[in-house]
Amino acid sequence: MIAKLKKTGWFIKCFINRHLLLPYLIKTKPRLHIGCGAVRLSRFINIDIVATPATDIIHDCNDLSFIPSQSIKIIYAHAFIEHLFPDQVDRLLAELKRVLRKDGLIIFLGIPDFRTIARAYLLKKPGLVGKRFDLYHVYRYTHGAAHEVALWQNQLHKSLYDRKKLRELLVRTGFKPVLIFNYRYQKEYLPVNLGCIASLRQIKYKTKNKPAFLFLKGKDIGRVNLQDTDDVVNFFQRRIN
Repeated sequence: MIAKLKKTGWFIKCFINRHLLLPYLIKTKPRLHIGCGAVRLSRFINIDIVATPATDIIHDCNDLSFIPSQSIKIIYAHAFIEHLFPDQVDRLLAELKRVLRKDGLIIFLGIPDFRTIARAYLLKKPGLVGKRFDLYHVYRYTHGAAHEVALWQNQLHKSLYDRKKLRELLVRTGFKPVLIFNYRYQKEYLPVNLGCIASLRQIKYKTKNKPAFLFLKGKDIGRVNLQDTDDVVNFFQRRIN
């Protein structure tokens, strides 16, 4: 009963945000966190198709028609676009291009890098879970270990990426890549995750050499808290023109 009341409260909050408070939210928080899941970013409008305590608006992130054009400064997604079919990703990028300000940014993180995954399997690298980077590891990254969750259709990965494909996707949909990089977490040794920053205009990353690899942990260069705060957005925003 308590769980049902809580979920009803989430729906009511999201309904009010969507239909009554949206202009205020966009004015005060011109940042979208799409596919937020259970991760809430404090200075963002957190959107997901599933109601969770983190969600501000319940909506399919492929359809942002309720967001005014050129109204959003930053769009952030973590472990999201690989859950979409390729044609859905193209439609999503078209929507993001429409709602993004001319000087805005998109930041995508948590995209499995198939090249690194395949190489680790073929070279029989040590596993991240277990002794060897075996087929379980490959499946976990390429398919999302959907069998481990109830809403497996949402969890299932439906597209694969490496750096080249990610760059081609951004360019094809009208974005200019600022930075595409691999990274790993503190307790992992393989940079199996991809991240990217892109814009609608040509901008430069504020270092002599763009890093191809980042070790992300904490709050300064190469050390960013990805999932619990919006530090990552601030980190990258400080390093571009």
